[in-house]
Amino acid sequence: MLDIGWLCGAAVRAVYWLVMLACNFLGYSPMWAKNALKRRNMESFRLRTPSNLAILYTERVVEKEELRKLIEICSKSGVRHLSLYDHWGDVQKCVPNFVDFCRFNGIRLILGRTVEVSPDFSASGMTVQVLSSDSGKRALVDVCKSLCESNVEITTETISEKIALDHLLVDPDFLIQVGSVPSLCGYPPWNLRVTEFMQTQRLPTTPRAFENCIETFSRRDIRVGK
Repeated sequence: MLDIGWLCGAAVRAVYWLVMLACNFLGYSPMWAKNALKRRNMESFRLRTPSNLAILYTERVVEKEELRKLIEICSKSGVRHLSLYDHWGDVQKCVPNFVDFCRFNGIRLILGRTVEVSPDFSASGMTVQVLSSDSGKRALVDVCKSLCESNVEITTETISEKIALDHLLVDPDFLIQVGSVPSLCGYPPWNLRVTEFMQTQRLPTTPRAFENCIETFSRRDIRVGK
């Protein structure tokens, strides 16, 4: 005797298979629809690569090979200034792994306030700066003391210009927090006044992962207090 339940199940599977076959034939497969929707959304706005990008490690997950890959992707994507910060100083230990890469590709490398690699970087025009846990508070205190001893009017603009000139600290447009801990870990606070934030578990070391981060940044409505 035939099993009615088995026949019903087989009929349902057959109908589903025929529907999917027809959809694939007509070009309306789920994957096609997903890609088409993404292409349409991408056409509605323009990707904006941040000029100044900062990487903040909230956990001790620094890997030297991943850092080199990130620097390479940033140099090809149009990032002008890449700031690397971790509270524990693990990034500084990885510097020997990518210092030759920076020198060969014309990338200026700065450790804190010291320029380690200063080649003719007209080809890339990119700067990589490794920041430490004492880069923020000390810079702000030194700048405020210097301005108080001068006749220059103390404003937001003058403090920012002084920090950038004396301590080579720039305001990042986009900061990627790597790790699961929602913390700034002592990142120079003054430079984060108009920065957009994003948290991720891993460093974006592939073109696809980096593009997803750039897409997130591009979708932000950045008004800068306006």
